[in-house]
Amino acid sequence: MDAPKVSVIVPVYNCEDYIARCIQSLLAQTLREIEIIAIDDGSTDKSGAILDRYAEKDQRLRVFHQKNGGVSAARNKGLQYAQGTYIGFVDGDDYVEPDMYQELLAAVDHRAEVAICGYDLQFVGHRETRPCQGAPLIRITSPSDFYMQYFWKSPNLWDKIYCRQMIEQRRVSFSGDVGEDLLFNLELLPHLKTAAIVQKVLYHYVQRKNSIIHRGNWKILRQGDLFENYLVKFCGKASMEEEQSPLLYISFFSVLTGYLCSAKTASRPFGSLKHHIYKLTWDTQLCAICEKAMQSGELYKLRKKCLITPAFYQIEKWLCFLLKHRMVRASSAVIWMISRLYVKSHLEDETILFA
Repeated sequence: MDAPKVSVIVPVYNCEDYIARCIQSLLAQTLREIEIIAIDDGSTDKSGAILDRYAEKDQRLRVFHQKNGGVSAARNKGLQYAQGTYIGFVDGDDYVEPDMYQELLAAVDHRAEVAICGYDLQFVGHRETRPCQGAPLIRITSPSDFYMQYFWKSPNLWDKIYCRQMIEQRRVSFSGDVGEDLLFNLELLPHLKTAAIVQKVLYHYVQRKNSIIHRGNWKILRQGDLFENYLVKFCGKASMEEEQSPLLYISFFSVLTGYLCSAKTASRPFGSLKHHIYKLTWDTQLCAICEKAMQSGELYKLRKKCLITPAFYQIEKWLCFLLKHRMVRASSAVIWMISRLYVKSHLEDETILFA
């Protein structure tokens, strides 16, 4: 096989009903200089066996089996084995268009560190398209504006390819299983100078009920993943640029709000949500972040620039104030109302997340 131009890392855990379609779409790529690195993260179904069968037929697919360690551990292992000039990520239950990586590779053309394309979200009964708008090549003069336009609105890994040399030089890796994609993008952001944009919809993101975030597991949120990564790894990082610091607070609240307002919340008793938020409000780091976010004024600037909607601005402002002052019942009521309204407007699939 020729030296790969793109390495695609696929973390796989218990998606036997989807993984064949995913792998077939990758092996059907018009870009021939590609390698697919599938990490079977301790699947207990037939996912690993399906991967092995495809690997026997096509040497571009390399399969590694490991004990279950979470999606971050699986992606980190994939990064260790990747040989391509650029790195892409695909989830095991999703699939891509045949020309996705040829289009992204042609867009970067050695001029950009990252390329981004459009995607669609596939729910039960309907589909939502998210095109990627912008000039073919963007020179990043304002990291904050670029962040809000292309990372905050699309914190995903799978609609992008990244320069492998940049990842290795900066020693960027994954940690945690909630918000890990946004964290990865945030860590790379200060080092990006140019980005390529492909306006075509090339990736298909399939929403299914038993993914990590859809399970609505409060323990994931509280036991290290979100708090350790956002509060310690970034928000307390003295070396971060002054301009980027307020954006970190906003990204934290975006993930926090999105998690709390997931559709799964609507099926939980109000008392369960209230009890969970009560625990959160007594975290001193959370209160400190609320205070800094309120003082920064960055949220208002983003609303004035039309980078966030007035509705999001109001929601985040309310939550920031309520959590800072440990107003548990009011915080719970706001989140409960948002989750109920959003689910009611998307009755086709109870697993849709607040966006």
